[in-house]
Amino acid sequence: MATWDLNRFVKTLAYFGSIPIVSSIDWLQHLLGSRPDPTVHFNLIKMTVILLIGESTRIGQQVMQQLQQAGYSVRTSSGTAEAIDPDVSAIVCCTDDPDQPAIDTAQTSTSQSIFDFRQPNAEIGEVWGALDDVVMGGVSQSGFRLDNASALFSGTVSTENSGGFASVRTRNFEPAIDLSDFSGIELRVKGDGSRYKFMLRSETRWDGIAYCASFDTIANEWTTVKIPFADLIPVFRAKTVREAGAIDPGKIRSMQLMLSKFEYDGALNPHFTSGIFQLQVESIAAYRSQIPLILVSSTGITLPESLPESIALQLKKVIEIPV
Repeated sequence: MATWDLNRFVKTLAYFGSIPIVSSIDWLQHLLGSRPDPTVHFNLIKMTVILLIGESTRIGQQVMQQLQQAGYSVRTSSGTAEAIDPDVSAIVCCTDDPDQPAIDTAQTSTSQSIFDFRQPNAEIGEVWGALDDVVMGGVSQSGFRLDNASALFSGTVSTENSGGFASVRTRNFEPAIDLSDFSGIELRVKGDGSRYKFMLRSETRWDGIAYCASFDTIANEWTTVKIPFADLIPVFRAKTVREAGAIDPGKIRSMQLMLSKFEYDGALNPHFTSGIFQLQVESIAAYRSQIPLILVSSTGITLPESLPESIALQLKKVIEIPV
């Protein structure tokens, strides 16, 4: 039986602030290589931008005025097919004869970067930390570091001492990240042929429910992985918790990448091998399948089902149909 590392166990708990007395003592945090505040102050631009098509029409001019008075940031379109910025929440069309190619282009899937490891804007060790099976008596070891315009999740995973997982997790985001305008998470990764897990949490508890999805990798090949929020499975220690309901994408508190011997409810990972592993991560982003299109005419407003309810309610109050 391999020797369990008590020191690494304590450092892991201290890093994530799960030992209250340790987290409150500055010199002890420094000794353990951590810091007193176990949160990440993370600000993601909230989607409040509206793209207006047909702003030169009488209706368009009045709608623009109404949106601006309500505090929306309004951008206008030339009416031709052009790329759209990823921070646009919805498209409001105020013309009876819109240019369809322009509409199609504007509605194309967009993404908002959360972590771009090609151009990191924070010290990675301040945000991401190892969370391995040492917390359950295991001996697996992993780390997360910048390497060649990406972040490298790598280490050694072992099933000794009833272990079998290695992972890296962010500290809790403060405030929570609001991804309610998006459809899911998009990863750009290059793996080793193993099946990994990606997890989100909407609560700050150390050992609470995580929302999880598994994804396969192709050895030494970059792939784009899209994980719809609707596909995330609520789990607690690899066991499904169906009664937990769906994740609230408006309150994302932390993220986690994992290589585990287990899938869910005791099933084994079919693409797992003990030993050395590595997963390169170029970026983590939130994506939208399509930007909602709102049609405004003299007869009324047409709101698509894909429009987030929060925005739909606001726009119904804001946009008055000009006579």
